[in-house]
Amino acid sequence: MMYAIIRKRGGGAMEQYQNFKLSIYCTVQDVMKLPDTYPAFLQDLAFFQKHLKLSKVYIETYRDDTVDSEKLLRVKDFFNRAGIETATGITTVNAGSGKGNIASAMCYTDAGQLDELRRLFERMAGEFDEIMIDDFLSTNCACDTCREAKGGQTWEQFRLRKMTEVCRDFIIAPARAVNPKVKITIKYPTWMHSFQRLGYNPETQPFMFDATYSGTETRHTTYSFFRNPRYTSYSLIRWLQSCPPHNNRGGWFDPYLCDNPLNSFVEQAYLTLFAKPEELTLFCYGSLKDTKFIPLLGHELSRMDAFLGSLGRPAGVKTYIPYHSDGEGNVYDFLGMCGVPCDPVAVFPQEPCTVLLTASSACDPDVLALARKHLTAGSDVAFTAGFVRLMQDRGLEEFTAIRLPGAVMRGNYFGAFEGCWDTAVRYNYSGKEIGMPVADWKLNDCDYKAAMFSESMPNPLVTHNNYGGGRAYFINIPDDYADLYWLPDTVLDKYRMHLSRALPVRIEGQAKVALFPYDNRTFVLQSFLEHGTVVRVFIKGDAAELTRLDGGGKIERLYRAGGESVFELALTPGGHAPFSWK
Repeated sequence: MMYAIIRKRGGGAMEQYQNFKLSIYCTVQDVMKLPDTYPAFLQDLAFFQKHLKLSKVYIETYRDDTVDSEKLLRVKDFFNRAGIETATGITTVNAGSGKGNIASAMCYTDAGQLDELRRLFERMAGEFDEIMIDDFLSTNCACDTCREAKGGQTWEQFRLRKMTEVCRDFIIAPARAVNPKVKITIKYPTWMHSFQRLGYNPETQPFMFDATYSGTETRHTTYSFFRNPRYTSYSLIRWLQSCPPHNNRGGWFDPYLCDNPLNSFVEQAYLTLFAKPEELTLFCYGSLKDTKFIPLLGHELSRMDAFLGSLGRPAGVKTYIPYHSDGEGNVYDFLGMCGVPCDPVAVFPQEPCTVLLTASSACDPDVLALARKHLTAGSDVAFTAGFVRLMQDRGLEEFTAIRLPGAVMRGNYFGAFEGCWDTAVRYNYSGKEIGMPVADWKLNDCDYKAAMFSESMPNPLVTHNNYGGGRAYFINIPDDYADLYWLPDTVLDKYRMHLSRALPVRIEGQAKVALFPYDNRTFVLQSFLEHGTVVRVFIKGDAAELTRLDGGGKIERLYRAGGESVFELALTPGGHAPFSWK
């Protein structure tokens, strides 16, 4: 009879990754299918143990259905005997309301469903010391009782308050009454810009729960309805890490829509780990058992674990996305896919840095006062087209005369330059026609770095005005954000150069190459291309060589110019490369 390979170090402790914990989630349906004898259980687990160093398993108690305590506790004991830590989990969907809510969302004004929720958390706290709440601690219910309770509030206002109350009164309080030491984690899903509409409240909930968790499952980004590029697997976890009290501890992804290309599965792991979380969770046991995903993932996790400890704290272009805001969706993620290392934050930065403001930033009524303070302190602020459109009649003219009258210019001819009248202009055609908002500006009021051209009708893409000790940038964005990928490299280089002005490292090259800088003279490059590519890396100051942190040797400097050391390197298709410099 074949048993699982249980890898242990001296002293009996399970072998683990050095820089993160790896967990797997077992749904109710997975738990029900697990064998009822320990030898058969070990056989079932053997596939995962062969390829992965598992630290923990989340054994779900409820998801449409529930597992009886005898079965649940038997499975808990089996995992513990195999050297794997255990916690439980819950997905708060379809508690039998019969209301037909989208995605089986619960109704949180229904007394019966609230009582069921309370009893589930009392039960879980009595059987486990840790609880993970999967997606859907949210609601879209608009039944008669919900509409009556809502009254004159907006749905956002009502649901944000209601879900905060539900978490306090029907989840945390009853669970801790049963087990005062129970730790409860709320997982936030990938779709951040829908949070407030459905009641997720990252302004209040992180203070209530012991920890938060990030859904980094971007899947196949062409066919998923999440509207996120791959960079979201990094940016969401960074944004949640920025939310006080800064207790986001992990990222969670799955294999759905990732069969072709297979790299779309492991790229989720790469970007989650680039954000330096404590834990990585795989969803789910039944969907990953005996699949091609796990051997590949095991190989890649071991390879990444070898260099992750050398990376410092993530850094980047601080992108201000206030709580409960919306507008321009994940535009910063599309910029991230083009090599602009956007680093979303929920609170406006106080330290010297470049701050990117999108349409979401305009939801803060004090944003222009914050921008003025930041600029006069000597730092840069960049305004996207969406931000300009919303703020052009609300005081933005203090910083720039650019306005967006509402027209769109379509074309494929672009120019990139440092001085708009000099001869060092690079004109290029894009691979397709691109629609850009028409920007109206005052000649010689701003400096132009990139533009779209038509007969007698240049349209600015990157400009700046001097204000105080800083620069106020205008950053034009295509109507289709993914059209950023089609801009000529020379134009994208201007986006990267100027948005990365406060960082010690920047890149030039094709779109779909991301840069992840850290605060200790390290960085990672990640290609999302199906072919190899060459990237130029610019390091501020005198850096003679780059050292690959994964044992790939050293790269010598090409030359120095403009106070930067310039390097050139090749990236493999879909590959990443970590570096340091001195």
